[in-house]
Amino acid sequence: GDVVLVDEAGLAATHDLDQLVTISTIRGAVVRLLGDHRQLPAVESGGALRLLATEVGAVELTTLYRFRDPKEADATLQLRLGDAAGLDYYFTHDRVRSGSRQAMTQAAYTGWKIDMLAGKTTLMAAAADTNVTALAAQARADRVEAGQVEPNGVALHDGTLAGRGDWILTRTNNRRLSIKGGRDWVKTATPGSSPAAAATAPSTCATSPTTASSPCPP
Repeated sequence: GDVVLVDEAGLAATHDLDQLVTISTIRGAVVRLLGDHRQLPAVESGGALRLLATEVGAVELTTLYRFRDPKEADATLQLRLGDAAGLDYYFTHDRVRSGSRQAMTQAAYTGWKIDMLAGKTTLMAAAADTNVTALAAQARADRVEAGQVEPNGVALHDGTLAGRGDWILTRTNNRRLSIKGGRDWVKTATPGSSPAAAATAPSTCATSPTTASSPCPP
């Protein structure tokens, strides 16, 4: 029979999993859950994967392949178990920087700007919409000064502009314009030519989860 694989099953609500198992059983299929019960839980009522792993038993992988440094792999396993000693690896390898909010924001932006002027594809991430908007506006001004983006453009919902050469990230679907949420684009046309005058971009820009669309650093 068919096998239904549910990846990242720890994020699935128990009610949804129950419905899936019921439907699959009726159709003669079996359900197999994949994931880690120690990672992010479901937003709704969950815990099914954790229950299976701790009470029923489950097959677990024993070797990590995604890290080049075996010590980093070991550190991630420590953090998975809540062992703060796993953080030592990241501190000793200069993975953690500290400072005031203003100092760290400026340090992140300075690093982005250096990469941008060097022609690299670089990325900034921020947790709040206000920070995203401020960083995007500052980034756009510097890209305009560098001749990468036209000064004028279309006004967006947060008061920023999107002109030719700007990177924008769409956050919702619009079938009429063939736009998908989560896609990044480069604006290629001037205002008035087409509401969807943008081409898909080869990389990703990070914004906060609720930002609709903002000019993004390249």
